[in-house]
Amino acid sequence: MWLLQQAVPPVAGWVGPTIAVSLVITALSFLAGALAVLVTGRRMNHVMHRMAQALETLQTELVPTMKSVREIADDGRQLVESVRTEVTAITDSSQKMREGLESGVSQVRERLEYLEELYDVVEEELTETALDVTAALHTVRHGVGMAGRIGAMLGLARRRRRRR
Repeated sequence: MWLLQQAVPPVAGWVGPTIAVSLVITALSFLAGALAVLVTGRRMNHVMHRMAQALETLQTELVPTMKSVREIADDGRQLVESVRTEVTAITDSSQKMREGLESGVSQVRERLEYLEELYDVVEEELTETALDVTAALHTVRHGVGMAGRIGAMLGLARRRRRRR
């Protein structure tokens, strides 16, 4: 053991107090760090408390607002549904009116075609009748002339003139 004691050099007298002072400084540094963490924690706690209060206030104010927004959204949905129903009804009515109009136009077209055919037939009949009347008048005119000649030949025309 004596050898071990001689192998370790003697320590100077200033080393011990220097180590002690450095340990105190290190301890104080740790204490300052812990104090800073504690102060920061308290401040954070205070800030968190204020934030919780602000969130509670915000929540209290947001609940009625959210209810109003929901009611407006529901009203909007009802309005959209009403508009959709009305547009569907108007579309259906418009379609029925268009179908009726197309049917009416088709009927008018058919009647106009029938009327045109009737007009053609009436025109043909009138033309034929006019030709027949003309022929008959022509025949009567020539017939009277012929009858007068025949009567004159027979002496009938003179008798008639005498009666007058």
